[in-house]
Amino acid sequence: MKKTNAWFKIFSKKNNPYLIPSYNVKKGSNNSNYQKYSYKLSRVIFKSNKTFFKDYINLIIKKLDFDKKVKKKSDTSIAEYGSGNGFILYYLQNKLKLGNLHSYEIVKSYLDFQKKIIRNGKFNLIRPNNTSINLNNDAVNFFIISSVLQYITSLTQTKKILTELVRVSRNGILILDIYNSKTKKQYLSKKIKDLKMSLSEFHKKYKNTPYLYYDKKFFNFLYKNKKVKKLIYFNMPLSWKYRRYVFCLFVKLK
Repeated sequence: MKKTNAWFKIFSKKNNPYLIPSYNVKKGSNNSNYQKYSYKLSRVIFKSNKTFFKDYINLIIKKLDFDKKVKKKSDTSIAEYGSGNGFILYYLQNKLKLGNLHSYEIVKSYLDFQKKIIRNGKFNLIRPNNTSINLNNDAVNFFIISSVLQYITSLTQTKKILTELVRVSRNGILILDIYNSKTKKQYLSKKIKDLKMSLSEFHKKYKNTPYLYYDKKFFNFLYKNKKVKKLIYFNMPLSWKYRRYVFCLFVKLK
């Protein structure tokens, strides 16, 4: 990657907090106790799959259409539900110089890590059965929810959460990586093969993990809200290996 590329600084080891070689820091060490933070996924994303992540972030930037929606990027407010280790908010902040970020996550250690890398963010610890957002109406420009809907406890909870996201957002909600009910069997077959497991081993490992699949018609309930102008469906980047088994949705608001 050329140093003149804007992504060079972001993906360089020096500037990438996820590549800090401190995964095996001993408990009680004075050198920032990072052992409780999960670096495994981050290392795979940033070290082995830079092309996909660049495509992923560019897709988000394109779908949110910052230049047309907001006059000043520094005034743009972005929130993410199920923000995990914070990589989306971190890179959006660095790429676009955003100043108003809200993070919602159920894992406290992830939020603790986010506080070390995201500047001036607002961090919210939520419960797995959460259905509310502690923001006023139209408080943020955009809400992002990425690779989360499959882990929601029920379809009823999904409806309540999305209704809340519409309430607190002004321009739109970006929902990425939604498991498609029409390709459920094909996805499971691919996943089991990739994990080199038998079907019984797979079910045993993930027996306590909710895996919800969605049909596009499910999201039509959003049209009942007067703020919702259009539901725009699209696909994940071509570099995403499970692309054919999922879909994405941008909820455009009036």
